[in-house]
Amino acid sequence: MRWLCITLLVVISLWGLGFSIAGWFSCNPPSAYWSRTAESKCYGFGFSDRHSFIAMFQAHTATNMFFDLAVFATPLVLFRTPNLKWKSILALIGVFTFGAV
Repeated sequence: MRWLCITLLVVISLWGLGFSIAGWFSCNPPSAYWSRTAESKCYGFGFSDRHSFIAMFQAHTATNMFFDLAVFATPLVLFRTPNLKWKSILALIGVFTFGAV
């Protein structure tokens, strides 16, 4: 369980860093985002064209939903632990309630 949590932490952090860079620097040079020139090249979130933006948005949304479900489902394994204390059960229910909200 510990390795699963660490793996999810690393993968989701790298995923977030990658999409952050793609969002922040979607045009080359970065000033082309607000000042379009003939020499500038934009992609994805830089709105070079509608299809590129939609593809980037769908990739971001789909992977975000997958990671949300993975993080939400990770503690479900703990419910199968034999002789789980009521305090732990209430804590897990609190975690799931907080996550659902």
